[in-house]
Amino acid sequence: MRIYTTKEELFTSCNFEVRTKNDTLKAEAAWALYTLALENGNPGAYGLAAEVLSRRPGSRKTTVSRQGKVDVYFNLEGKSTRAERKTTGGRIDRIQEPFIVYSLDVKNSTGDKTISARIMRTADFLNALRKFGAIKKISHKGIVDGLAVQPSNRSLWAWLEEQLEYNREWEYFPEDFEG
Repeated sequence: MRIYTTKEELFTSCNFEVRTKNDTLKAEAAWALYTLALENGNPGAYGLAAEVLSRRPGSRKTTVSRQGKVDVYFNLEGKSTRAERKTTGGRIDRIQEPFIVYSLDVKNSTGDKTISARIMRTADFLNALRKFGAIKKISHKGIVDGLAVQPSNRSLWAWLEEQLEYNREWEYFPEDFEG
């Protein structure tokens, strides 16, 4: 797991820039969530911060969503559309949204790779994970209780780099997600 030592490093990895007063609040909350999670040994620290930083500029929300609630909204043809926000080795067995925003930041013996946030249809993402064998089982006390992304997969890395970049301020169109 890569550890960010400054706010700027974390914000850059999430394609985040402070543009509004609400963004300032999100930035401070994301940094607090990230550092608190690290201090407590939570491997999902980056994911917590990335979810907060992925929200649209007008959003005043500064906490992560509860399970089963919408993580982020994006603009699809002038309409607010739901998306799940996932990072690196995030769980994939409970995704309910039609779109996913995924970023990868891995540093281990397989390699050192950072891919900025990409947006895609959830079905396309899950099919790519299957195709590349990039799904791992999550076990607790020897019992499998979920599935997650296997982030150390070079085929997945190449596929992700070809996907549509996510920017919380952009408007997307259905044809952006075709092919």
